[in-house]
Amino acid sequence: MLWRWIPTLYFTQALPYAVVMSLAVVMFKDLALSNAEIAWITGWFYLPWVIKPLWSPLLTLFAGERHWTLWMQAFISFCFACIVMVLMAQSSSWLLAVVGLMWAIAFASATHDVAADGFYLRILDPGSQARFVGVRSLAFRLAMLSVSGGVVSFVGLLLERSDKPFEAWSIAFLMIALGMGLLACWHHIALPRYAEPQFQTDDLIRQDEHHRPVALSAPARGNGPPQARSIGSILVRALAQYRVVLFDFFQQSNLWPTLCFLLFYRFSESQLLRLLIPFLMDSEIRGGMALSHAELGLSYGGLGVVALSLGGLWGGYCIARWGLRRLLWPMVWCLNVPNLAYALLAWDPLTGKSWAFAAIALEQLGYGFGFAGYLVFMMRVSEGQHATAHYAICTGLMALGMMLPGMPAGWIQMQVGYPGFFAWVLISTVPSFISVMWVMKRGLGLESR
Repeated sequence: MLWRWIPTLYFTQALPYAVVMSLAVVMFKDLALSNAEIAWITGWFYLPWVIKPLWSPLLTLFAGERHWTLWMQAFISFCFACIVMVLMAQSSSWLLAVVGLMWAIAFASATHDVAADGFYLRILDPGSQARFVGVRSLAFRLAMLSVSGGVVSFVGLLLERSDKPFEAWSIAFLMIALGMGLLACWHHIALPRYAEPQFQTDDLIRQDEHHRPVALSAPARGNGPPQARSIGSILVRALAQYRVVLFDFFQQSNLWPTLCFLLFYRFSESQLLRLLIPFLMDSEIRGGMALSHAELGLSYGGLGVVALSLGGLWGGYCIARWGLRRLLWPMVWCLNVPNLAYALLAWDPLTGKSWAFAAIALEQLGYGFGFAGYLVFMMRVSEGQHATAHYAICTGLMALGMMLPGMPAGWIQMQVGYPGFFAWVLISTVPSFISVMWVMKRGLGLESR
């Protein structure tokens, strides 16, 4: 029964994320946007994941996780269909419309993440949750592979037949919209149903009442309808819980090294990722590698995703065996040193496409290995009474650390060219090493509490 919906649910969870974070870059490049515009626009797409912790606890106040999951899937499919119509119309305001729809998809995708994960935790017992972790990860990677590899290669075939990028991308998004719609219909049938409490935040509130004065958890007073009074009461208590969680997180003794690590560990990588696809696609005259869509899909969307997955698996295994304290320094080196391969390619773009494939595999393998340490660090610093809420704050800070440095990356590249940009990427590894040095000195997040 569980195999009917868990793989498809997490494939569906990754699909809009891959479109917004990866496929949009390829599309904007095909539609003649500059690197500065691409980096700035797509950087803003991280915002929903930055602020997701602010609204995620309130979702079940209005409906259960199953309803939110299905609503978001249907809405995302609708937005994809709207992008098809915008691209087919090719109006003067197409960019504004597409960016607005991508933003809507990003917010819906972030909401879907919360609902789907909550549904998974509600339906499965702890043993089943652990057994299906690998299935979830595999389904997520397959969606990334399908979008970054399959869809990009398909668009390349369309562009080879007729050099009409708007038409090619409208066909691609039509396929994505239909696929998302079919998945939503399937989940309407396959997702298990359960009895939903009237207000599912009561569990959170009771936990709050156990630790806080009764005055903070008192029911809202007034002469309004009972439903309104109940909602108002829960909102007041939820806000009180927000205050407790935020105060607890930001009053920890090692706050500054924690923030430094969360924001700067991937400082260099966040800039590299914004410009990697444009670098691989740009012509040799512009200093790029001139990869075709098929080559891009095979290298970055195929080989890169596989290398990233293998690096993550190897990183998790090594941490489980030797501990984060012994591995954090090797991990930060593996995260940053492979960026040198792109710098070498930028300085001599005529090296050959086979070297580009090798650089992508090496960098993604190192990225997966190094990122495993980041994930474990977040888990360690989130342990405690409010572990789930603190981990959500950490993921928001992680997204912020990817968003802010990446947004001006395109402008930097346009000022200094690809060789200068990748030199800057190498210089930008310094904050990453400093953040690791700080947490190692404090012994922060290196051992389970």
